Amino acid sequence: MCCRTLLALGCHVGLADEHAVEKVKSMKLSPTYELSSGYKPAPLDLSHIKLTPTQEAMVDKLAENAHNVWARDRIRQGWTYGIQQDVKNRRNPRLVPYILLDERTKKSNKDSLREAVRTLLGYGYNLEAPDQDHAAQSDVSNTSAERFRIFRAEKTYCVNAGKWYFELEIFF
Repeated sequence: MCCRTLLALGCHVGLADEHAVEKVKSMKLSPTYELSSGYKPAPLDLSHIKLTPTQEAMVDKLAENAHNVWARDRIRQGWTYGIQQDVKNRRNPRLVPYILLDERTKKSNKDSLREAVRTLLGYGYNLEAPDQDHAAQSDVSNTSAERFRIFRAEKTYCVNAGKWYFELEIFF
């Protein structure tokens, strides 16, 4: 998903160093990371890879898209917005526009995608935004938090017979 999104955003992705794969090393983790099943994570050591401001802007756009893909999939599965997570009734408080997500969730999304971008760079790929100057300066979301209001009835009702009537009045 990361590469397709980068390409859809107009970014240029190309292999800049064919021999970078040979230079990539795994981190050496202490034995405390080994599980009873014998599995021991072996993440790549990407500590030497620092992202440019343009690449950080790409991470922001990737995170927003990843959230939108996740939300689309949940909605397709019948999930709706809910003030609290409720698996039984398929409600999730994160089914909101990306700009309205809490900072902790945004950070988690960005951290995962930042590692994906750093992995691509570590393997020798070059990532460039289509307009370097604009990408670094632009706001990652054209959406204003003020444009969205989320309303949810605290109680659901079911009409089994007769006519159905609903009235809603909202004041701004």
